[in-house]
Amino acid sequence: MMGAGETFAAIAFAGVLIALIVAGTEMFRRFMNYKERQLEMSEQSARSTAQNKAIEDRLRALESIVTDGGYDVASKIEALRDTRKVEDQGSGVPLGLSRENA
Repeated sequence: MMGAGETFAAIAFAGVLIALIVAGTEMFRRFMNYKERQLEMSEQSARSTAQNKAIEDRLRALESIVTDGGYDVASKIEALRDTRKVEDQGSGVPLGLSRENA
């Protein structure tokens, strides 16, 4: 049989053991949450890097169009469109009719 002192020591030991298990479980849970946040942040960083690269590629394409003369070609095409509009307006013939019917 156990005496009163031994019973108290066993109960104290069990209490300390339970406290250590609870504390260890809590520490493990916090550690796992921390690792999950790190993983989410690294994934978000990778997505941001990919988006930045795509934007940089688009910007380089636009810069090459503007600096390589492609912009000049587009401007000339627009100028031709503007010239045709002015010529069409001066003809005085409604759309769908020929000069003979007007």
